[in-house]
Amino acid sequence: MDSRERVRRAVEFKRPDRVPLEWYVHGVTVPDLERSDIIWTGFNSLREPVVEERGDEVRSTDEWGCTWVSYKSIPTMGQPLVHPLKDWEAFEGFQFPEIGLEARFQGVDAKVDRLKEIGKYVVGGLDFGIWERLHFMRGLNETVRDLFANRERVHALLEVITEFKLELIRGYSALGVDCVGFTDDWGDQSKLMISPRLWLEVFEPYYRRIFGEARSRGMHTFLHSCGNITAIIGPLIEAGLDIIQIDAPHQCGVQWLSENFASKICFDCCIDIQKVLVTGDAEAIDEEARLLTGKLGTRDGGFIARQYPELVHIRVAPEVNDVAYRSFMKWGAFE
Repeated sequence: MDSRERVRRAVEFKRPDRVPLEWYVHGVTVPDLERSDIIWTGFNSLREPVVEERGDEVRSTDEWGCTWVSYKSIPTMGQPLVHPLKDWEAFEGFQFPEIGLEARFQGVDAKVDRLKEIGKYVVGGLDFGIWERLHFMRGLNETVRDLFANRERVHALLEVITEFKLELIRGYSALGVDCVGFTDDWGDQSKLMISPRLWLEVFEPYYRRIFGEARSRGMHTFLHSCGNITAIIGPLIEAGLDIIQIDAPHQCGVQWLSENFASKICFDCCIDIQKVLVTGDAEAIDEEARLLTGKLGTRDGGFIARQYPELVHIRVAPEVNDVAYRSFMKWGAFE
């Protein structure tokens, strides 16, 4: 069984030969071609980022006009601190990124073909999700206020963001990828950032459109979302989500996830990066691998074992990561 069939069987609950892996080279966000069944690919930006360095500080403006601030001394992606639509007056006449699918996927098609030739399951990245791109453009505080005071403007911007993703999905479909996915961090440590009712009213219809477009073209759907997102997992499944990726599953409660959603969605999870992996305790990591594969997955499928890509950010050593790999391989093996 090659990687592609293994992952498809896990997602569709059709009895894979073992738990699939999403694994990376330690220290960099580069897939481990030997270990990983899942390989992500992306599209090309049509505008070069504008980069400024001010001593330790680095500012990089992406093609949506969001300026990211990071620091050379702190190895993280940084955060968007300059929001191009902080003033709604800038919306009229704003130069949003062009779709330009031919240029977006120039060279990507060859990469996808190579990955398919070696039997990998290929996921096409759709960039940041609708919520993240929305508040990157407006600012988080402004976005939350807009949900109550400027709902029509929120929908206007969400339409632009959603249409961009729908076009990318059509482009990925032509390349024959297996899945499309994006990130939308919805939770804090204990709950959703906005009320579940507001999420259903405003955002659920856009997810339904995005997932529906992908599924209509024979692709799975993938969402990464940090924090406690228990309130929206059910609605996401109903909207058409196939794979939910969670880096700290204990925020939601592994037992609760098992009781409510095992066999209803495929979980893609790391050894919990907040409570377990960072301890470096080999016995705790092994027990966590047993717990996750046993509670979130079944013999029919429903679980993908993941490595957190940016291990250097959480100061996890290569040998600790290897413990996680061996444990997942042990507990993810089917008789």
